[in-house]
Amino acid sequence: MNHQRYPNEHGAGPNGIYIPTDLDVKVPGTNVSERVRLFFGKTGIWWGTWRSPQVKGSYDAVLIVREIKSNGPSDEQAEIMYLTPDYPKWYITADRWETEAAFVTREDGRFVLRIPYSPAATTMDFWFEGSSLKGITYGRFMRRDIVLKPL
Repeated sequence: MNHQRYPNEHGAGPNGIYIPTDLDVKVPGTNVSERVRLFFGKTGIWWGTWRSPQVKGSYDAVLIVREIKSNGPSDEQAEIMYLTPDYPKWYITADRWETEAAFVTREDGRFVLRIPYSPAATTMDFWFEGSSLKGITYGRFMRRDIVLKPL
């Protein structure tokens, strides 16, 4: 399997993450609602840096929206891949993890892409604030926040 190494020669991209270059990433079909289509972005690949308000440190992560499936506006899911480097300070082990995520409206009214479980947390939510894709996760001992940008 071929991988793209980051940061690239221009210093851009996630640190310590190798992204497969032969990924099968599918552009959403016309049956996908516009608010869900936003989560695909231009390439389906997003990256950012997790930070915690409780402790110092940070690490990069990549979220890949490989495919969005729609059975109507109230039944849309995404096949995702999530990649992280080693970050022992927060007990994070380098991982390439794939699962299905759901688009849901939280109790506070925010529309999110919810990943029900990850190796680093019990739930991860991603949402748009203006043009920024943001995320939050709660681990055993801390909260982490991220702002993602297209890769």
